[in-house]
Amino acid sequence: MYQFPVSFTVQPEPRDSLANEPGSRRFEVIADEEHRTPSPSTRSTPMARPGSCGAASSATTPPPDPHPPTTAPHERRGPAMSSVLITGASKGIGRAIAVTLAERGHRVIATARRPETLADLPVDQRLRLDVTDQESVDQAVRDAGHIDVLISNAGDTVRAPLESVPLAEVERLFQLNTLGALRVAQAVLPAMRERGAGRLLFVSSIQGRLVLPMIGPYAVSKWALEALAETLAIEAGHFGVKVSIVQPGAVSSGGGERAKVFLKDDDPYGPLYAALPALRGEAITPEDVAAAVADTIEHPEPPLRVPVGEPAGRVLKARKEAPRTSPSLWPRSIGERGASVPGIRSPDAPTRPTRSGSKKPPPPPPP
Repeated sequence: MYQFPVSFTVQPEPRDSLANEPGSRRFEVIADEEHRTPSPSTRSTPMARPGSCGAASSATTPPPDPHPPTTAPHERRGPAMSSVLITGASKGIGRAIAVTLAERGHRVIATARRPETLADLPVDQRLRLDVTDQESVDQAVRDAGHIDVLISNAGDTVRAPLESVPLAEVERLFQLNTLGALRVAQAVLPAMRERGAGRLLFVSSIQGRLVLPMIGPYAVSKWALEALAETLAIEAGHFGVKVSIVQPGAVSSGGGERAKVFLKDDDPYGPLYAALPALRGEAITPEDVAAAVADTIEHPEPPLRVPVGEPAGRVLKARKEAPRTSPSLWPRSIGERGASVPGIRSPDAPTRPTRSGSKKPPPPPPP
């Protein structure tokens, strides 16, 4: 169990409004070490009280208050109902999450840069929120009121080789996919920390753990997002806030089709781009992701990482087992498909001849 080097004083955690509801659909919790939440358990280890010099208190738990404060109806409507704010809810995965959670009885606050795109969603609130704009984030969080769960979904992608992708596009992806997620988390965390309860769920991708050619800028932003989320799981987890990362593979949301492509007509990376659909594999639906998200926030002890769909689980397992001597795409994470996909060459394959007709010399042996 993770032990902090100093003592903290934490208020007792209130009853979790996100407990299981009998008869509801559940996913299988992944229990291997990579997917466990690395946060300390505030329930199993008594926290030090002020003046105790770090020693655990042996005092008995006081009896419950016979006159507890009343809670507004929108804050607690049942054991499995919660107030959920979703970013990027106008289309694709975010829209599917909003519909699924509303159907399950949660109070849903759907947000988007253009709130008019949310008009047909069956949700409690529709707010403008641009995750790249601090003023917009602060206003939306104020207007939302009580928030039990943040689902950070807003994001975008591009298609380009790292050799020539415009750096402005990489900066844009970081502002949206990574810093935008942190910006909204920072806005909701103080209230969650003070209550001693809350959920942060980040919609990532299998590309937060591996890479695919031509989608490198997106993968870079998702690797950074997962580092942020895992850090938050430790830091905010100490105060009763649970953090999860969902990792779908290819999703039939239209995001890939809408992505900007930065390639010239005779681009040398053209064959690699043409091979991309075969590398991405079979797609799941936005509704599949939404169901996994709903199951995760309703689970009393959710795992840190939640691969969504059998293809994602298979690929991430293969990535974990792949040797460290070559890029993680090779050789197992996509099976044996790579060798037969035009434009794809394994790093272990013979090197292309140089213009002079001779092959590049092999790398020197390690010292």
